[in-house]
Amino acid sequence: MMSATPNPSRLVIATRESPLALYQANHVAGLLRELYPACEVQLLGMTTEGDQILDRSLAAIGGKGLFIKELEQAIEMKMVQEQEAEKAKFLQLKAQIEAETAIIRATGEADAIQARGKALRDNPDFIRLQIIQNWNGHSPLVVGSGGSGSGLMLSLGDLQRDSPGSNRLAKPVPSARVPARRP
Repeated sequence: MMSATPNPSRLVIATRESPLALYQANHVAGLLRELYPACEVQLLGMTTEGDQILDRSLAAIGGKGLFIKELEQAIEMKMVQEQEAEKAKFLQLKAQIEAETAIIRATGEADAIQARGKALRDNPDFIRLQIIQNWNGHSPLVVGSGGSGSGLMLSLGDLQRDSPGSNRLAKPVPSARVPARRP
Protein backbone atom coordinates (compact mmCIF):
# COMPACT_ATOMS: atom_id res chain seq x y z
CA MET A 1 0.00 0.00 0.00
CA MET A 2 1.47 3.35 -1.05
CA SER A 3 1.71 6.24 1.40
CA ALA A 4 -0.22 9.45 0.80
CA THR A 5 2.94 11.50 1.39
CA PRO A 6 4.79 12.82 -1.67
CA ASN A 7 8.01 11.17 -2.81
CA PRO A 8 11.08 12.60 -1.10
CA SER A 9 13.45 14.73 -3.15
CA ARG A 10 16.45 14.04 -0.91
CA LEU A 11 17.36 11.40 1.68
CA VAL A 12 20.41 11.34 3.92
CA ILE A 13 21.50 8.12 5.56
CA ALA A 14 23.62 8.63 8.67
CA THR A 15 26.03 5.73 9.12
CA ARG A 16 29.14 4.74 10.96
CA GLU A 17 32.24 4.61 8.80
CA SER A 18 33.14 1.01 9.59
CA PRO A 19 33.29 -1.28 6.51
CA LEU A 20 30.23 -3.29 7.62
CA ALA A 21 28.12 -0.19 8.38
CA LEU A 22 29.10 1.42 5.05
CA TYR A 23 28.23 -1.78 3.15
CA GLN A 24 24.80 -1.92 4.80
CA ALA A 25 24.15 1.80 4.23
CA ASN A 26 25.15 1.55 0.55
CA HIS A 27 22.83 -1.44 0.10
CA VAL A 28 19.91 0.50 1.63
CA ALA A 29 20.80 3.56 -0.50
CA GLY A 30 20.64 1.41 -3.64
CA LEU A 31 17.19 0.10 -2.69
CA LEU A 32 15.98 3.64 -2.04
CA ARG A 33 17.31 4.85 -5.41
CA GLU A 34 15.36 2.05 -7.13
CA LEU A 35 12.22 2.91 -5.18
CA TYR A 36 12.57 6.70 -5.70
CA PRO A 37 14.54 7.26 -8.95
CA ALA A 38 14.17 11.08 -8.77
CA CYS A 39 15.39 11.19 -5.16
CA GLU A 40 18.93 12.19 -4.24
CA VAL A 41 20.25 9.62 -1.72
CA GLN A 42 23.35 10.60 0.23
CA LEU A 43 25.44 8.88 2.89
CA LEU A 44 26.63 10.84 5.91
CA GLY A 45 29.53 8.99 7.53
CA MET A 46 30.05 9.51 11.24
CA THR A 47 32.72 8.39 13.67
CA THR A 48 31.37 7.53 17.09
CA GLU A 49 33.07 7.25 20.45
CA GLY A 50 32.90 3.46 20.06
CA ASP A 51 34.92 3.74 16.82
CA GLN A 52 37.59 5.91 18.44
CA ILE A 53 38.30 3.79 21.53
CA LEU A 54 40.27 0.85 20.21
CA ASP A 55 42.40 -0.13 23.23
CA ARG A 56 39.55 -1.53 25.39
CA SER A 57 36.85 -4.11 24.91
CA LEU A 58 33.36 -3.03 23.87
CA ALA A 59 31.90 -4.37 27.12
CA ALA A 60 34.39 -2.30 29.16
CA ILE A 61 33.45 1.01 27.49
CA GLY A 62 29.67 0.76 27.47
CA GLY A 63 28.54 -1.84 24.96
CA LYS A 64 26.67 -1.31 21.70
CA GLY A 65 25.09 1.93 22.90
CA LEU A 66 28.32 3.80 22.17
CA PHE A 67 27.77 3.37 18.45
CA ILE A 68 24.06 4.20 18.36
CA LYS A 69 23.85 7.02 20.93
CA GLU A 70 25.75 9.57 18.83
CA LEU A 71 23.88 8.67 15.64
CA GLU A 72 20.56 9.14 17.42
CA GLN A 73 21.70 12.50 18.82
CA ALA A 74 22.79 13.64 15.35
CA ILE A 75 19.42 12.63 13.89
CA GLU A 76 17.55 14.41 16.68
CA MET A 77 19.65 17.55 16.17
CA LYS A 78 18.91 17.45 12.43
CA MET A 79 15.19 17.07 13.14
CA VAL A 80 15.26 20.02 15.55
CA GLN A 81 17.10 22.14 12.96
CA GLU A 82 14.53 21.24 10.30
CA GLN A 83 11.66 22.11 12.65
CA GLU A 84 13.28 25.45 13.48
CA ALA A 85 13.78 26.14 9.77
CA GLU A 86 10.11 25.37 9.08
CA LYS A 87 9.06 27.61 11.97
CA ALA A 88 11.24 30.43 10.61
CA LYS A 89 9.68 29.99 7.15
CA PHE A 90 6.21 30.12 8.69
CA LEU A 91 6.98 33.26 10.71
CA GLN A 92 8.49 34.93 7.65
CA LEU A 93 5.43 34.07 5.56
CA LYS A 94 3.12 35.30 8.34
CA ALA A 95 5.01 38.62 8.53
CA GLN A 96 4.85 38.95 4.74
CA ILE A 97 1.09 38.34 4.73
CA GLU A 98 0.59 40.87 7.54
CA ALA A 99 2.65 43.45 5.63
CA GLU A 100 0.68 42.83 2.43
CA THR A 101 -2.58 43.11 4.40
CA ALA A 102 -1.44 46.44 5.86
CA ILE A 103 -0.58 47.72 2.39
CA ILE A 104 -3.97 46.66 1.03
CA ARG A 105 -5.73 48.30 3.99
CA ALA A 106 -3.74 51.52 3.59
CA THR A 107 -4.42 51.58 -0.16
CA GLY A 108 -8.15 51.16 0.49
CA GLU A 109 -8.13 53.92 3.08
CA ALA A 110 -6.21 56.21 0.73
CA ASP A 111 -8.71 55.53 -2.05
CA ALA A 112 -11.60 56.27 0.33
CA ILE A 113 -9.97 59.55 1.40
CA GLN A 114 -9.47 60.55 -2.24
CA ALA A 115 -13.10 59.72 -3.07
CA ARG A 116 -14.31 61.74 -0.09
CA GLY A 117 -12.05 64.65 -1.05
CA LYS A 118 -13.41 64.60 -4.60
CA ALA A 119 -16.98 64.54 -3.26
CA LEU A 120 -16.21 67.56 -1.06
CA ARG A 121 -14.63 69.47 -3.95
CA ASP A 122 -17.56 68.67 -6.25
CA ASN A 123 -20.27 69.35 -3.63
CA PRO A 124 -19.40 71.36 -0.47
CA ASP A 125 -22.84 70.56 0.99
CA PHE A 126 -21.57 66.99 1.39
CA ILE A 127 -19.75 68.02 4.58
CA ARG A 128 -22.95 69.45 6.05
CA LEU A 129 -24.67 66.16 5.34
CA GLN A 130 -21.86 64.29 7.07
CA ILE A 131 -22.09 66.54 10.14
CA ILE A 132 -25.86 66.11 10.39
CA GLN A 133 -25.62 62.33 9.96
CA ASN A 134 -23.03 62.08 12.73
CA TRP A 135 -24.75 64.46 15.16
CA ASN A 136 -25.63 62.71 18.43
CA GLY A 137 -28.57 64.99 19.24
CA HIS A 138 -27.07 66.12 22.55
CA SER A 139 -24.14 68.32 21.78
CA PRO A 140 -24.65 71.64 20.02
CA LEU A 141 -24.35 71.47 16.29
CA VAL A 142 -23.65 74.49 14.11
CA VAL A 143 -24.26 74.25 10.41
CA GLY A 144 -23.28 77.24 8.33
CA SER A 145 -25.78 78.64 5.88
CA GLY A 146 -24.11 79.85 2.72
CA GLY A 147 -20.91 80.57 4.59
CA SER A 148 -22.57 83.21 6.82
CA GLY A 149 -22.74 81.04 9.92
CA SER A 150 -26.36 82.02 10.53
CA GLY A 151 -27.70 78.46 10.60
CA LEU A 152 -27.67 77.01 14.12
CA MET A 153 -28.93 73.68 15.35
CA LEU A 154 -29.12 72.82 19.06
CA SER A 155 -30.64 69.95 20.96
CA LEU A 156 -34.21 70.64 22.13
CA GLY A 157 -33.10 70.32 25.76
CA ASP A 158 -30.52 73.06 25.28
CA LEU A 159 -33.12 75.32 23.67
CA GLN A 160 -35.61 74.90 26.54
CA ARG A 161 -33.00 75.35 29.29
CA ASP A 162 -31.57 78.52 27.73
CA SER A 163 -34.85 80.23 26.80
CA PRO A 164 -35.90 83.37 28.77
CA GLY A 165 -38.09 82.61 31.78
CA SER A 166 -37.16 78.91 31.88
CA ASN A 167 -36.36 77.25 35.15
CA ARG A 168 -32.70 76.21 34.82
CA LEU A 169 -33.15 73.63 37.58
CA ALA A 170 -35.83 71.80 35.61
CA LYS A 171 -35.19 68.31 34.32
CA PRO A 172 -33.65 68.26 30.86
CA VAL A 173 -36.10 67.44 28.10
CA PRO A 174 -35.10 64.57 25.77
CA SER A 175 -33.24 65.91 22.77
CA ALA A 176 -34.83 66.17 19.35
CA ARG A 177 -33.48 67.52 16.13
CA VAL A 178 -34.43 71.08 15.27
CA PRO A 179 -34.03 72.12 11.66
CA ALA A 180 -31.66 74.98 10.95
CA ARG A 181 -33.25 78.38 10.34
CA ARG A 182 -32.97 79.66 6.85
CA PRO A 183 -32.47 83.43 6.28
